[in-house]
Amino acid sequence: MYDLILQLVFMAGLGAMFYLVARAVPRVSDGEAHLYQHGKLDAWLGSLPLEQVDAFLNSSLEKALRKAKIGVLKVDNLVTAYLNKVKSANGKPANGNGSLLAGGMAETPPSDETKEGEGGERKNGNRNI
Repeated sequence: MYDLILQLVFMAGLGAMFYLVARAVPRVSDGEAHLYQHGKLDAWLGSLPLEQVDAFLNSSLEKALRKAKIGVLKVDNLVTAYLNKVKSANGKPANGNGSLLAGGMAETPPSDETKEGEGGERKNGNRNI
């Protein structure tokens, strides 16, 4: 499986390098054209509609990134809803006032039931440990 992934990454890299070279071919000026002979590869690269391919790739990338952004936002909403559900199940308010970090909420003073009475006993009958 790792070999397949490595081969896919390698081929994608070769494709990207070929795309960059193909974009740079039209930059060669006509003044330098007489220094070498034109071959079939040059004629083929010159006949490629690179502007249309570039526009198509840009629009496809833009659409893919927009769809990925929407997917990330949907996942974010699901995680937020799950966290609020977990907070409310733990007895904490799910209104956003609580914090998951230590020290985020002020500690409340102990109620009358948990205050210590005489002899180290609590009023509800449990002994201090």
